[in-house]
Amino acid sequence: MPQPTPTVLALSLLSLLSTAPALAQTAPLTSETGDVETPGPKPAPPALPSWEGMFTGLPKQLATGLRFAEGPLVLRDAAGQASVLLICDLGAGALFRISPLATADQPHEAKKWLDSSGAAAGAALDAEGHLLLARFSGDIARSAQPVSAAADAAAPELSPLVASALPHAAATEASDKASDQASDKPSDKPADASTAIKLGRCNDLVVLPWGDIAFTDFGSRDKAAPSKGLFLLRREAGAEAQATCVDPEFKAANGLAFDAARGVLYVADYGAAQIIAYDLSDASRTPTNRRIFAGLADARRQHKLQGMVDGMKVDPATGNLLTTGPGGIWVLSPDGERLALLPVEGASNLAIDGKVVYITAGTGVWRAELK
Repeated sequence: MPQPTPTVLALSLLSLLSTAPALAQTAPLTSETGDVETPGPKPAPPALPSWEGMFTGLPKQLATGLRFAEGPLVLRDAAGQASVLLICDLGAGALFRISPLATADQPHEAKKWLDSSGAAAGAALDAEGHLLLARFSGDIARSAQPVSAAADAAAPELSPLVASALPHAAATEASDKASDQASDKPSDKPADASTAIKLGRCNDLVVLPWGDIAFTDFGSRDKAAPSKGLFLLRREAGAEAQATCVDPEFKAANGLAFDAARGVLYVADYGAAQIIAYDLSDASRTPTNRRIFAGLADARRQHKLQGMVDGMKVDPATGNLLTTGPGGIWVLSPDGERLALLPVEGASNLAIDGKVVYITAGTGVWRAELK
């Protein structure tokens, strides 16, 4: 059989090269997982919910003059009317007050009330009207006296209510097991104050109707005794305050809110851009049935929005959860449906007073109204 000449081989090679692009174009496109992808532009992401169905208008700036506004708390006067908004300025490590609460042509200047707050990020009032603060300095603090909305009210004197907590039961059992194996004998040592770990950066808190306090720890910088997650402080008459970690499985636990009508506790996982829900009642006084209530990472990614899941509150009139997140303030139904997104750049936390929503964002505070 005659051998092909060099000229024939060259022509054959050129023919093969000329058809290669066409073969490549007709071959199916596959993803990294091996699935066949449809050629052409990808479908547009789901549209973001509008704010117009839930709010009367876009937010207006109420106050300025802060460094990093957080932890808004409404204080009421003797007649029960909201008259002062307390702000935790995490950037300045101080507490500020804003009054009046109506927006004007020019934003109000926030007035410093307490020079040193211990880096407070969250605020609440207990049943007696004492101020409670979740502080990045590593504790939950309480004012010595009930706080007042009066214009001449003195700044509160604060002292730690709790600065350490018993670790989560699973962590305690694992530690005990390791100790038992190392010593070759069982240990019957109960969990007590000697096993407590120092709190790290307490971020936010909520007072439950029966007096207990749920709070979050953003995460300790102490690698030897890391503290993070959801904590519960049970307050018993005549007993010393004692906190316990009830769920450490957070990347960075942040804001939290309680729906008293439905018995649901919501906790933001800032690091995972999602919201965790638990069942909680005065009968058990322990969060159960942990589940993912909502995730907002997809909205952040698909629409290139700035912002994370941070502070949140439940609207008692509707049961809707208002939470900071990518793009501003999200309104979620009790079933997790996305009802609205109110654009607020840099939103970090919020407070609800009837139809009025106060929003902290960067160096300022904003005011919006629900329909």
